[in-house]
Amino acid sequence: MSLKHAATAPDSDHGAVEKFRGFTPLDANFLYCPNQFLDVCLPNHSRSVVRLVGFILDQTLGWLDRHGNPISQNIKVSYRQLIESAGISRGSIRKAIDDAINAGFIDCTSIGKPSSNGEAGRNGSFSLRWDHRSEYQKDEKQFQGFYAGEGYRTPIPNAFIRRVIPYETLIVTKVVGTVLRHTVGYQNQFGGRRSQAPLSYRFIQSFANIPDPKSLSTAIASAIASKYIVCVEDGYFHPDPATRKPSTYAIKWLGDDKKMEGGSKYPAIRRSNKPSSQVIQNTQQDRFTNPSKDGSENPVAERSNKPSKEKTLQKDTLKEQQERVVAVSSEGTQLLLNAGFDNETAAKLSALATPEQIKQQIEWLAYRNPNHNTLGMLRRSIEGNWSEPDRPKDAKTLDRERRGRDHQKTIEEEKKNREILASKKHRIRRSTELHALWNDLSRTEQKRIESDAYDNQNSQALQKLFRASETHRLRECLKQMNCEMKFGDSKQPA
Repeated sequence: MSLKHAATAPDSDHGAVEKFRGFTPLDANFLYCPNQFLDVCLPNHSRSVVRLVGFILDQTLGWLDRHGNPISQNIKVSYRQLIESAGISRGSIRKAIDDAINAGFIDCTSIGKPSSNGEAGRNGSFSLRWDHRSEYQKDEKQFQGFYAGEGYRTPIPNAFIRRVIPYETLIVTKVVGTVLRHTVGYQNQFGGRRSQAPLSYRFIQSFANIPDPKSLSTAIASAIASKYIVCVEDGYFHPDPATRKPSTYAIKWLGDDKKMEGGSKYPAIRRSNKPSSQVIQNTQQDRFTNPSKDGSENPVAERSNKPSKEKTLQKDTLKEQQERVVAVSSEGTQLLLNAGFDNETAAKLSALATPEQIKQQIEWLAYRNPNHNTLGMLRRSIEGNWSEPDRPKDAKTLDRERRGRDHQKTIEEEKKNREILASKKHRIRRSTELHALWNDLSRTEQKRIESDAYDNQNSQALQKLFRASETHRLRECLKQMNCEMKFGDSKQPA
């Protein structure tokens, strides 16, 4: 990419506030991103690491001279830049830097220094780490830096680096990155690149390392509603794997809507009348303004044979459905506006959940104990469809649980006391039996046991006590006799 492409004014689609309508086509405003950012970094690392590495990539490869070389590879970065431009929270910056260095994505070329005692501070400098080995590495454990050889690059729209990564959730970023990687990131032997790709849920989940299928479904719907990607053709599930068909996705480019009107860049979109989710249905509704009953494109002659009454009924039914969708969307949007969201965010979130779900999340918010950024927590709970939190217990419940704990503690103490008493009775009974056996022994056998017991005294003090105290001597002799009887010693008395 030349300096003309890299160092021009910011994209028209850059910025989190401006309404997004699609990525700028790849004739400007893009950078050649190492595929390992999409293959290794994005699937396996935290949102903060992805945002940090994406920012360093943009600052390095987004500004090239006329020979195609980076203007600078040592990027000076301040905390303010990472917070405002990269979207990393202040508390996550230090860990993100350490993790990115340990993972082999970046190197620290100059350590930053805060201002103190009248001395000016110094920003830290970082550079991308390059791997000059001949083999391209996709295994995270073998990764030692971005591949420095030719190829293995994907032309990534600047808006993905500067808008999607800093402002979207990690799962949405993973979904958009996966579509980019398998469309414009796929190059055949003739140099051509895909405009669309069939991607099954299982494939996206495995490639992007998303453990929860429900979160993946929500993320795909959000990416479509945000106009990052489009569902070109819906797939369908079948018990026979050979009959299944994955959905086909593509990147949403600026101008695609006009192309569809004039000849359709994505013709399959017009045939798809079963969107995979409510969000897709809402965002693509204008494309299904008059579907046939069975979804097929009937000839005009066949459609004209239908009675006018039936046509009118179909139009009225479709109109009622559209009005219900708008009403539901308006109800959810109004709930979010009342909660404090702006119009754009409220409209986006209302497409992800029903009004009942939104109302529930608003009611449950108080039980989540948000310390700060209440709207941020509410937004994440709606996007992730969080389950109901544990509610504080009332006084009666707390008192009942306390009584239950006290009762259980009493039972355990009584059981322990019974065990102690039984053990004590057993020792007394055994001691009585041993005394009787001792008295029945001959004097010679008593002397032998007494000698063995004396040898087992492991200190001079105990041996002295054994000689001086009749009680101690008898107790030790009984212990020795019990041991011989228990373990079958050859010196056991008859």
